[in-house]
Amino acid sequence: MNSIFQDEPPSGSLNSVNRKIELADEYLSAFDILTESAANISAILLPMMFLLSHAFELLLKSHVEMATGKNPRSYNHRLSDLWADSKKFGLLNEIPTSEEYLDCFVQSLKTGHEHYEFRYSEKSFSFSDPTETAVAIRKVRQAIFNKVSVQLETEKQEASREGFVLVSLPAGFRGSVKPE
Repeated sequence: MNSIFQDEPPSGSLNSVNRKIELADEYLSAFDILTESAANISAILLPMMFLLSHAFELLLKSHVEMATGKNPRSYNHRLSDLWADSKKFGLLNEIPTSEEYLDCFVQSLKTGHEHYEFRYSEKSFSFSDPTETAVAIRKVRQAIFNKVSVQLETEKQEASREGFVLVSLPAGFRGSVKPE
């Protein structure tokens, strides 16, 4: 048989990292649709922040996975730990925003995300403006995407030197062909 199907790309692979970025993009698109169609933004603040915080989590997980080659699921939903490790792995060097601002931004998302307040809102808490949050998340996304693009180009060049062509496959699919 020439191909293998699996539910999830192998950890550390660019396919796995790209899938997390694609999912983050879906959350960001849902945020945009919700924002554009809402007559009263204040009535949907928690769902908006829920979407943004999940996009941010997936982006940080993609960065940590690319840096370590390991599955980032052990972080669960702990944005603060993901953020600390993303900084350790050089993400701040790629983002044109101050570390202080981003640390405050992460702190404001942490309460709503890690403690499930964006879902259940059982107690009062504060968070940043959704529009500003979306801008910051998109800067993080661009920085991570740029790093992935550089890594992909490196892998394409390595494959070419060995006489192979690197191709992108749909998420969840790995294939191999044995030469006849």
